[in-house]
Amino acid sequence: MKLPRLNSTRFLILLGVALAAFETQARPPVQHPAQGVVQSIELTNHTLVLTEPKAATNRIFIWKDSTRFRVGGQRTSPNSLHAGQPIKVYYRRESGKLVLREVRWSEANRNQK
Repeated sequence: MKLPRLNSTRFLILLGVALAAFETQARPPVQHPAQGVVQSIELTNHTLVLTEPKAATNRIFIWKDSTRFRVGGQRTSPNSLHAGQPIKVYYRRESGKLVLREVRWSEANRNQK
């Protein structure tokens, strides 16, 4: 029984298709949204504890110097946040930690305490 012979063009095409299936690319971690109420915030440790509706436990987030804090669309600092503040966050899971990318809250909630 004689096997069919592949010419070099067909072989290269098949090889390219096979290798493309195994191609991996480094991609940044996926960004996730969450919203809730600030349970506590520690400015020295760069940590924020968020209580979310319908969640069994609070989640602890950290932030970096690149994290954006916005109130009413304007940039602000983490000093503007306080416990009880309703917020929306965008975060990524990096090395097992929840790292904040952006924290937002509305102007109407800015001065509530």
